[in-house]
Amino acid sequence: MGYNKAIFKAKNMVVFETEDQLQAASVDLISKKFPQFAGKVFHPKNEQFIPKRINESPKQYESRTKQIGSLNKRMGKLAGVPDILIKYKGILFCIELKLPTGTLQDSQKLLHEIWNLDFPQIPVFIARSLEDVEKICTWIIIAGFQIFRENSKNI
Repeated sequence: MGYNKAIFKAKNMVVFETEDQLQAASVDLISKKFPQFAGKVFHPKNEQFIPKRINESPKQYESRTKQIGSLNKRMGKLAGVPDILIKYKGILFCIELKLPTGTLQDSQKLLHEIWNLDFPQIPVFIARSLEDVEKICTWIIIAGFQIFRENSKNI
């Protein structure tokens, strides 16, 4: 598994050192426990890690990263997009992953607020553990579509 450095606590609760570990474990959990989401769960690779080249000066690196960042924005990169997107029965459900002590970045707060305006009954969810992810996915199956169907008449 991609989260083998996770720390195990009492009651089999897993505490992760990084959001990447929580991300990998969440996708693994969803694929195993929620077969109805097969082919409908994805992560919009929105992070930007640009390794420094050998013999590249700090000024050259800064210039290159700005160029790549500008290109990514022109291609549709959007700051604040949630970590896990689930397209289920025609509805896009969004899950932002954060460690228990993690906080939302300003770009995440802004985008989530904008997206929640479209349909406040189905918010951008915040998950801080695998247990949260499992509860959210269960809610999507049991209540999410029903809430959307009942309220979509007003759209």
